[in-house]
Amino acid sequence: RVLVWDNLEADPIYEAEQWVDPQYTDANDFFRLELDDAVYVQGEFYVGFRQQEAKKVYIGFDANRSAREHTYYRIGKDWYQSSLNGALMIRPSFNEVELAGVSSPRAVMEANFTVYPNPARDQVQIQTSSKWNSFLLIDISGRLIQSHNGSSRTISLTGLQQGVYFIRGQAENGEMVTTKLVVQP
Repeated sequence: RVLVWDNLEADPIYEAEQWVDPQYTDANDFFRLELDDAVYVQGEFYVGFRQQEAKKVYIGFDANRSAREHTYYRIGKDWYQSSLNGALMIRPSFNEVELAGVSSPRAVMEANFTVYPNPARDQVQIQTSSKWNSFLLIDISGRLIQSHNGSSRTISLTGLQQGVYFIRGQAENGEMVTTKLVVQP
């Protein structure tokens, strides 16, 4: 499974739902793997995979460039820095995002949604008449907590601490709308 961390001391912010069977390519090519959901990262982050069995996993290795100061592995709960001189051929790639300006006050109102109940305890419902690509649940520090496709209309709050969160929706027209959510005990 592919994982993304924003901090090695915390749980991953993303874990692929499916196990990936690698598709090997001719030498000097990368196999591009699309993530199930968008992952928003800022600053330092880590990309890797979880190996459940002791069998070999074949990953390209660049022996000409050392990146061991950026390469870690985990056994149990402890992280260790790699001692290999080289670099694993795992590279994050990013999609381009076009920034859309607002051409008129009417454009701001084209996409909107309501979250209820708010404040909430166990789950919230999203009410909207617009079409959405995704809904993201974000904590007060801007960390992505959950990602849902645009057809989801229920967000579970199970396991969340009380506090202020944000739900950010991306409409099919590219517009981003954010609303505040208060989670109570």
